[in-house]
Amino acid sequence: MLCVFGLMVYVGRGVQPRITAGADVLHVEALSFETNVAYADVDSIELRPMLQGLGRRLGGMQSGNSYVGQFEVVPFGPTMLFVDARRKPLIYFYTRKGVVVVTVQDSLAASALARDVRSRMARKRQR
Repeated sequence: MLCVFGLMVYVGRGVQPRITAGADVLHVEALSFETNVAYADVDSIELRPMLQGLGRRLGGMQSGNSYVGQFEVVPFGPTMLFVDARRKPLIYFYTRKGVVVVTVQDSLAASALARDVRSRMARKRQR
C-alpha cells in the first residue's frame, strides 16, 4: 500500500518525463512507461495549448492532471501520453506509428525540443 501511495503522490505532483535525444530516436519515459520516436518516422510536430479529445485509458495511468501511457484521443485513436495537462504547451509528435504527446517544463523548453527534433529530422532525411 505504501508503494502505491508513493506512486500516486508522484503522479499527482505532475509528470515530468525523461526525454533523451539519441542519434536516431527520441526516447521518452515516465514512471513505468516508455516509447521511442524515430526521427525518420516523424511526419510533423505541433505545439498545442491543451489536450483535447481525451477518451478512455487503454493502458496507462491517470492521476489529477497527469496522464502517462496509452489513451484514446479523438481524432488520433490510441495515443501515447506523457502529459501534465497544467503545463503548456503540449508537444504533439505525429509519426507513421501513431501520435505521441509530451509536456516539458515550460514553453521555452517545448520550443527548444521541437526545434531540436525538427533539425534531427531534416538531417535524417538528407542522408
